Formats: sequence, structure tokens, C-alpha cells
Amino acid sequence: MRRKSSNQLKDTHHKLTRHVVDNTKANTIIVGDLSVKKMCKINKHQKGLHTSLHNTGIIGRFVSILAYKCELAGKKVVKRNERKTSKKCCCCGKEHYMPLSNRVMVCDCGNEIDRDQNSSVNIMSEFLIANAKWTGYRRFVGNLRHTGVPVMELHSQEATS
Repeated sequence: MRRKSSNQLKDTHHKLTRHVVDNTKANTIIVGDLSVKKMCKINKHQKGLHTSLHNTGIIGRFVSILAYKCELAGKKVVKRNERKTSKKCCCCGKEHYMPLSNRVMVCDCGNEIDRDQNSSVNIMSEFLIANAKWTGYRRFVGNLRHTGVPVMELHSQEATS
């Protein structure tokens, strides 16, 4: 039964990663750099999370399958640090206290967004700002004002380049 369950999970990963690679127009796919060992050390008192992360190892396997399929398709996978990306507002940049039970981030600036979606916008914004010069994303940097990068930070980035 365990082997069958493991094979079904692998099959699902392969199908899902193929779907992601085929339906992504960009040549770069950005994923969060998750360290399962660090997650287990931080949450060692939460027994359910601790054992589920160690028993399956599905997070790392999914990213490695995605990287493999992207390489075959001529695309690139970039890992970015996810630290505090779900707590920082993607519109104004203000950090909020967010326990895991809060799934929606509500900011004073009027932004109300799902926690995971907010994190993904912040990760993409950080990647584009850091790599706009060499990846050809320079034309998108001006549009980041609407996705959460403070205007002062953009001006300082443009002035140094």
C-alpha cells in the first residue's frame, strides 16, 4: 500500500510539473527555497508537521522534478529566499504580524490579499529588481510600482545602474 501511494504521489508530481512547464510562457520559473530540515527544527514542537515533512520528502522532490522538466524544455528554475515574504505587504512594503492561522493579509493601505499570493508577488518583485539588468526584465521594473515595490527603492536601483 505504501509503494502504491508513493507511486501515485510521484505520478501526480510528474503530471503537475509537466502542466506548469507547458503552460508557463516565461523562460524562468521562480520557486521558494525551502529547507525542510530548518522547517522541522523551527517547528519541532508541532508533531504533526514535523513527522509529515520528514516522512514524505515531497517538497524537495517536487522542485527537483520541476527543475528537471524545465531543463528539458530549455527553461530555468530559480530558487529565492521566502523569509518574511508573506508578512510584507506587496503594495506598500509594511510588515505585519501574521500567525499561520491568518490566511488573508489586510493592510492599512487597503490591500487585502491571500497570504500565499502576497508571498508570490513579493518573491517575483525581488527577483525582477535583482535581475532586471541581465535577464531582459528591465522593461517590467516600471510596472512593479503596482505590485508592491516601494517607489524610493526603484529610484535607487535605477540610479545605480
